[in-house]
Amino acid sequence: MKPHVATCVAIDGRAILIEGPPASGKSALALALMDRGARLIGDDGVLLELFDERLLARPHPRTRGLLEVRNLGLAPFEACDAAPVALVIKLDPAAPRFIDSPTPTERLGVSVPLVAIWPEPHPPALKVEQALRLYGLPPENRAASGRGRYRSSILQRKSAKQRLMESDSSSENRQRLMLVTGMLGAGKTTALRVLEDLGWEIVDNFPVRLLDRLMDTPQAAPRELRGPLAIGFDSRTRGFDPESIIRKVKDLGERPDLEVTTLFLDCASHELERRYNETRRRHPLAGDTPVSTGIRAERELLAPLRRWADILIDTSEFTANDLQRAMRDRFANEDAQQLTLTVSSFGFARGMPPVADLVFDMRFLNNPHWDPELRPLTGEDLSVGEYVRKDPAFAEAFERIRDLLLLLLPRYREQGKAYVHVAFGCTGGRHRSVFTARQMAAALREHGFSPTLLHRNLGARAADLLEGSPRREE
Repeated sequence: MKPHVATCVAIDGRAILIEGPPASGKSALALALMDRGARLIGDDGVLLELFDERLLARPHPRTRGLLEVRNLGLAPFEACDAAPVALVIKLDPAAPRFIDSPTPTERLGVSVPLVAIWPEPHPPALKVEQALRLYGLPPENRAASGRGRYRSSILQRKSAKQRLMESDSSSENRQRLMLVTGMLGAGKTTALRVLEDLGWEIVDNFPVRLLDRLMDTPQAAPRELRGPLAIGFDSRTRGFDPESIIRKVKDLGERPDLEVTTLFLDCASHELERRYNETRRRHPLAGDTPVSTGIRAERELLAPLRRWADILIDTSEFTANDLQRAMRDRFANEDAQQLTLTVSSFGFARGMPPVADLVFDMRFLNNPHWDPELRPLTGEDLSVGEYVRKDPAFAEAFERIRDLLLLLLPRYREQGKAYVHVAFGCTGGRHRSVFTARQMAAALREHGFSPTLLHRNLGARAADLLEGSPRREE
């Protein structure tokens, strides 16, 4: 066991050594990470040892549980017993702006990835989390990692989703309850809207003091009446008291009929301030003071809930669309992520479909209407299909449209679009568009989609006035 000059915290059972010259911000960075859920191992000195071919970091007995906080002095914190070292962060003003890979470094003969970052006025905690996700050694030895659990939108993404998706399989009679809270402006409304699209029942701005009454539903209630429920609340909610809320959640979590999860939406203060200035809204806790004062007061008020939450999503660098995608990624089952696809045919002469997302005009193909034998038939008849297929332009045009749809449809699904309507049109809506729509629906089924096929004008009568004059052969 060897002393090592570094500050060290544990994130999800993996230790990060924070190295740098005196006064470079090591303790401040550790404090910022601890505010996001990390656990302290040691400040300005830890013990390193080899265990099962891995490098372990332990607190030094003389400084165990103490962190030097500027302006406050030595502050006591609960220390993590040990954790395998996964990453070294070096605070270096000469750090490169971009890297392709971390720099390997050795501690006690064990190779550990090192990432150099600039010391900044505000400790770059989110940057360190990202470095751990991208470059940190995998958490192979969790037995020595202590009992702490790091709640991060980056590191807990898969486990949170799996836990929620598997809750029904563990007990079909347990109702899923999610409490959604966080900083004002961090995206609670957007998160609730996505959950509603995923089939959750939503109650926003609910008085949390009445939560136990709301959940007092008889266990014998039908399964369909006990679907997943998401309850949104924040610091504006009447009777808001984080400590009492946590006690209520603990009590609910012990009930055998409930599966309780708490989601906290966070955001960097400077980004929240930008959002308030952009929307010109007043912060409820700011009063006549600057918005930054209200944000600081709210952050202090919500700190217990943030530490308690099972899942934390940091939206500092998210657009609204990014947050929607992150919520679907975590909480949508495969059925909820399926795209509802409609392929239809129509006649331009009878008006455009009002809700089509993609419209393809097939009037460049030869028109079967002007063949007396084909006129009374439709695109569902073999002879009409063969006529359209023999057009020299059909094969290439069909392949290009199919390939375009195979490119676009998965992207629509990733962006959260639930419904897509692809429409094929011809003049009367009875021949060319019907055949093409049928063929396209079949092609998309071969690639894993399940389109609904509709023909708007298939039953309409053939009419020369709609089709116009026949094309004259030269």
